[in-house]
Amino acid sequence: MIFYLAFFAFILGLIITVRALDIKLSDLAFLPLLAAIFITQPLLILFSSLEFKLCGAATHIDIDIRDAIYVSSSASLANILPLPAGLLVRGGYLVERGAKLSFAGRVLFLAGLMWMTVAIAVSGAVITSVPGHLFISILGLILTAGVMVLITKLSSLKVALGFLIVRAFLVLILTVQLKLCFEIFSQEVTLRGAAVYVVSSLAGAVISIVPAGLGLTEAFGSFLAKLDGASPALAYLVLSMNRLIGIAMTGASFFLFAKIKTSQIKRQV
Repeated sequence: MIFYLAFFAFILGLIITVRALDIKLSDLAFLPLLAAIFITQPLLILFSSLEFKLCGAATHIDIDIRDAIYVSSSASLANILPLPAGLLVRGGYLVERGAKLSFAGRVLFLAGLMWMTVAIAVSGAVITSVPGHLFISILGLILTAGVMVLITKLSSLKVALGFLIVRAFLVLILTVQLKLCFEIFSQEVTLRGAAVYVVSSLAGAVISIVPAGLGLTEAFGSFLAKLDGASPALAYLVLSMNRLIGIAMTGASFFLFAKIKTSQIKRQV
């Protein structure tokens, strides 16, 4: 029921914003769309998979990159369900490979927590219209350092630095993809302007009972746009486009690597 309500709200918001902005097919630029589909989104999938490999390293499990892509894609698609299914998929794989449930849970929790702390740091740096934004950014950096200390204690400094580097690249690539999504609708924004909306996915991560933050991420992005003096309707549309590209390419990745995995099993038999 929650899924259908969230999906209905998401589609309704999309229809309203398209009408409000009077978007026509002739207004769309397809080169940025192709760049998002074939360059930035595959890179996002790759780096998300590298982050899962680091979760494996923290639990002393060597995860093949193909398995990492398969599990990460499965987890992303599972998040459409109205429960933290993505966490269950990742955790289930680690436990199946021999990790202790409590230890795997702590590693995955800290990996998710680092996303939140990095998002806080980025939000303070780019949303300059908010009073005390520098304090927010510094707080985010301090919290990120704290998470790194915790990861180091659980695993090693090398793994903790790996998490930070991968997360930084994910933020950078997502910023570029959001800029491309603006350009799809013939709207030019700076990288700083696009980075404002990276933070919006934090809302969906915090309330995991909402299917992948469906509609919530876009609504929060509209709120951030208002704070930044931009168009809330355009922000909703851009974040919706980003989500649709993500779901489509993650789905394609899942089916491709599922086929590869099935072929490997058949060869082994």
